[in-house]
Amino acid sequence: MKKNIFCLLTVIILSLTGFSMEQTNSYPIKKVNGIEYYVYTVQSGDGLYAISRKFGIAPEEISKVNPEIQKGLKSGQKILIPIQKNIQENEDASQRLKNELSLLQEKSFEENQKNLHQQADNSTSTTTLFIQHKVEKNQTLFGISKKYNVSEEEIIQYNPQSKNILREGDVLFIPYKTQTTKNETEIKGDLVEVITPSGKKELNEKQLPSKDKPQSIKHLVKPNETLFSISRTYNVTIDDILKLNPDAFPVLKIGTELTIPTSILKKDSIPSTNLNNNEMDSALQDIENPEIATAISTENNIKIAFLLPFNLDTPSQQNANGRFRDFYAGSLLAIKKAKENNYSLEIFTFDTEKSDEKLKEILAKPEMKSVDLIVGPAYSNQISLISDFAKENKINVLIPFSSKVYEIGINPYLFQFNPNDTQIEIDFLVDKIIQKTYRNANIVFVNLPGISILDEGNLFMERLKNRLLKERHKFNEFNFSSSNKNQSIPEVLKRNQKNLLFFNTDNSSLITPFLKEFYVYIDEFDMTLYQEYGWENQYIERFDRIYVSPFKPEIDASALEEYQKTFHQFFEWEVESERPRYDLLGYDLLNCFIPILKNYENNLTKKLKEITFDEGIQSDFHFKKQSEFSGYINDKLYMGERKAK
Repeated sequence: MKKNIFCLLTVIILSLTGFSMEQTNSYPIKKVNGIEYYVYTVQSGDGLYAISRKFGIAPEEISKVNPEIQKGLKSGQKILIPIQKNIQENEDASQRLKNELSLLQEKSFEENQKNLHQQADNSTSTTTLFIQHKVEKNQTLFGISKKYNVSEEEIIQYNPQSKNILREGDVLFIPYKTQTTKNETEIKGDLVEVITPSGKKELNEKQLPSKDKPQSIKHLVKPNETLFSISRTYNVTIDDILKLNPDAFPVLKIGTELTIPTSILKKDSIPSTNLNNNEMDSALQDIENPEIATAISTENNIKIAFLLPFNLDTPSQQNANGRFRDFYAGSLLAIKKAKENNYSLEIFTFDTEKSDEKLKEILAKPEMKSVDLIVGPAYSNQISLISDFAKENKINVLIPFSSKVYEIGINPYLFQFNPNDTQIEIDFLVDKIIQKTYRNANIVFVNLPGISILDEGNLFMERLKNRLLKERHKFNEFNFSSSNKNQSIPEVLKRNQKNLLFFNTDNSSLITPFLKEFYVYIDEFDMTLYQEYGWENQYIERFDRIYVSPFKPEIDASALEEYQKTFHQFFEWEVESERPRYDLLGYDLLNCFIPILKNYENNLTKKLKEITFDEGIQSDFHFKKQSEFSGYINDKLYMGERKAK
C-alpha cells in the first residue's frame, strides 16, 4: 500500500472549496511607499499557510513583503499583508493559493517559501524554475515526483545521478513551472531558468499550449497511472479526458493511447475533484503530505477531523497499524454516501503517529478550533490531551477504539463507542443473559491463584457476584489451590443443565492451563465458558463460549455483500479478516454521526440526552449521557456464542 494514500482517499470523495477571507477591517492599516498593508500580529500556532487563508492571498505574496519570515514565523511578530484592491484580485489570490496547495501541500510551502516567488504579468511566456529538494531518509524517486507533481523522467533529466541511486542528503533540482514576463531573463534566489544537462539556459514553452499548437495531444498510459494522475499531469479534469476517451472507463489499460484536450488548459486552473462514484477508483495516488483539508463547495460545511496513527513516516509500523487505515477507508465510504445525499462536508486528516508532541502540534493548528467532530485518538494515553482541547473549545470527540476513557464522567463533549463501564456490561449480562437466555444455568465462579485484586477480570467478577446476591440469584465457586485440584470440580457442576463458568482474570493465557482441569468432565457436564471479547480470535478448544460486545454476532449477508462491492471498487487492499472489522466500524460510526451533526450543528450535547442508530452493518449504537456533566457511552451490547472447536 502506498505510503500516503490516506490524504488522497479524502480527495477521492470530496471536492475543493475556495478559501474564504476572514473579516479584515479589524486589523490596523499601514502605508509603505504609497502601498497599503494590513498589520498582522502572528499568533501562537500560526503558519504561513494559515495566515494566507485568513486574508485570501497567496503565501508567496506575503513572503515577498516580509522576507524575514523565510527563517520562520514567531509568535508576536508583526508582518505586513498586502490589501487586495478588488474582488477579482481576491479571487485570483485564492485561485493561486489552491494551485499551490494542489502541487506542494502545506509542508512543502513552509519549507520552500523562499523558492516560490511568482512573477505575474500579462505575458504568456513560460519559464521552468527549480526547487532545491534535500532527499530524506527512505524517500524514493516516485515519492518525490508525486510530492512536486512532476514525472520521474523530468527529475532524472535535470538530475542524471538520481537514476541509479538516491542517498539521504542529496540535493535535487525539481522543475517548477510558473508564468514570467517576456523581458525577465533571470530569477533571483534558488529558482533559476531551465538548465539543460549541457549547461545551456533556455526557455521551456511546452507546458502551456499556444494558439498555434494542436488542440489536443496524445498520452500513452504507463504502469500504475490512473485517470486521476493523468488529469493532474495535464491540469484537466477527468470528465474532460473521458469525453474524448469514453473507453478509458471503467478499466484504464496500460499502453492505451489517450487524447488529452490541451485546448482547455488554463494557466491558473486546478483539476476538478468533483468525482462521481465511478471515477473514485481512478484516483488512487501517492502524495507526500498526510495533512489535508477538502470540502464540498456549499455553505454550512460539517467539519470532521481524523486524528489517527497512520505512521506514514515510519514504513515499518504501517502494516502494524493497518486497522487504522481500514477504519479510515470505511469512514470515507460513509462520507462518500453522505456526499451523494447532498451533505456538505469538510474533512481534515492528520497522522498523529504515536507521539504526544505530534498531537499537540496538530491541536495547535488554527483550523482545529473550527471543527465539529474529532475522530480519535487511537491510544488511551492521548485522550486527556484531546479531552482538554475539546472541552475548552466545545468540540465533539468520537473515541472509536479505547475502552478506558477516564474523562468521560466530566466532559460532555466525549462520545465513547467501546464501553469500559463494568456496570453496563454487568447489567446487560444479568438482565439479558443470566435471567433470560441462561436463566436455568448453574453459575460457577472459578478463582485462580495469584490473580491481582486489581485485575479487570477479578474486579468484574466481584461486581457480578454482588449484583447476583442483590438479585438473590444462586451461584457456586471453585478455588484452585495446591491442595484442591480437579477432584472437587464435579461438586460445583450440575448434570442435566448448563454450567456457565466465569474466571477471575481477563488474561486468557492465565486461564488456559486451568481449563485443562475441566476437560476431564467435558463429556459428563454441559459447560459454557464466559469469555472476554478480546479472546474471540484465540484458539480455545472443546468449550462452548459466550461473550458480550458492542458488535453484532452475525452480520446481514446482503448488506455486507453490497458494502464489499463498494469497498473493492475504490480500495485495492483486503481488510484484516479478524472480527471486529475496523473498516465496518468506521463506516457505521460515520453513518451515525454525520446526520446528527447536520441536524443539531453545535447544539448536539445540549439538545440530545442520547443517540440511537439502528442501521449499522456491524454495530448499532445507543450513546447515552451518564449524568448531566458527563459524556456519552454506547451501551448497545450483544451476546455472541461460539461453539466448541
